[in-house]
Amino acid sequence: METPLYLAVEKGYHDIAVLILVTCKSSSYLGPGNRTALHAAAIRNSPEVELVLQKLPNLTKKVDKFGWNALHYAAKFNHQGVVRQLLSKYKFMAYVTANNDDSMTALHIAVTQGHVAVIKELLLHCPDCWERITYKRQNILHLAVKYEQREVLEFFLQYSWASELINQKDSKGNTPLHLYVATKNLDGNSLVNHPCVDISAFDNSNSTVLDNILHSRELTGRQVLIKEELERAGASPGYRNVGTVKKNLGAPKTEEPEKLESLAGTYLIVATLIATVTFTAGFTIPGGYNDSESPNKGLAVLGNKAIFITFVISDSLAIMISVHAVLHLILLLQSNNHKFKLAMLHGGRASIFMAMILMMIAFLTGLSSVLPMLHIKILLCVLAAIYCYHIPLDLVQFLRNTRCSRYVTMFRHTEADYSWYIGPFRVWVQDLTEEDEFW
Repeated sequence: METPLYLAVEKGYHDIAVLILVTCKSSSYLGPGNRTALHAAAIRNSPEVELVLQKLPNLTKKVDKFGWNALHYAAKFNHQGVVRQLLSKYKFMAYVTANNDDSMTALHIAVTQGHVAVIKELLLHCPDCWERITYKRQNILHLAVKYEQREVLEFFLQYSWASELINQKDSKGNTPLHLYVATKNLDGNSLVNHPCVDISAFDNSNSTVLDNILHSRELTGRQVLIKEELERAGASPGYRNVGTVKKNLGAPKTEEPEKLESLAGTYLIVATLIATVTFTAGFTIPGGYNDSESPNKGLAVLGNKAIFITFVISDSLAIMISVHAVLHLILLLQSNNHKFKLAMLHGGRASIFMAMILMMIAFLTGLSSVLPMLHIKILLCVLAAIYCYHIPLDLVQFLRNTRCSRYVTMFRHTEADYSWYIGPFRVWVQDLTEEDEFW
């Protein structure tokens, strides 16, 4: 049952909360799940935090049914000011572990959420709170990697004490580097190349980080990139599970390129068809050509119409982008470098998406330019919006996933591994070894 004080704080009724705290000497403070008014104030980032601390300081020791105190919630919801208020007087709160939630402290929770400002505040007031580990014996670096918080990870690795955490093992013997292999989007370059990292550490199954990749029956594109990244940093198989390593060592290298080339072949057909269709449309323009004896003989009849100009621009862009996609895919099929193949595949796919959208625009504008009835033109636009709306959404999602502002492959890597667009030109700047030759 919610008490009046708890409800007033939770609902943001500041005047009522102040009135209760000032006039009632022993006011009740409980809410649902064993939460207190201080929990509610921390969650809501309410101004009542200071007054609750003055009138009911014992609430700093209260935890809810999850074992969380008010600081846990302030850390979770990124309320830096509340964290500062609580720790300025009650530093012990930073060391309280949530007994029912993997024994996490407020710092652990801030790490999982990626709240760097709160992390800085916690370390400012309690400089040694980074030493605490969870019930699974995971430290803050384990959590930063596990929850793929790149900014948090790089922030921690700036400190000298990170060297004491970087090779610590959890209950399964995993170092933070072992957990990196299982991530989907994390850029772990700063972790892999840290001067204190033990890149050949073994887990409880006697596997190194590289072993865990080699043991996979089939490598994903990201795993191939992580494998190359580890090998550049000097990683090697542990050979404590020799039979398993030998069994799987060569398999992924043959299967993965075949899949890429098969997919590239399909994309190449699509890109070629788009280029063919748009090329043909450019010479069979809507409205035809002027045949009369005049200075405009041989020119497009509809050349002065804005909708026709839109057709010409969209059709021209479609053919140029589709040819660009064809070039990407041809380079992919001729290359032996896996990272280069991935980059070309993603570039070709993005170009095909854009060419399809432009081809659709060219079709609609070309058809509309020769239709006399306005309501037919409007109907065409409505039908196109209904049936083709997902194409730009898919393109946006694809560009977001591949972070095309920099020509990445499956995840953000070092700057020397990618290419940039300079005007209409793309510059590839990867530094390849002799084993990674393109051709």
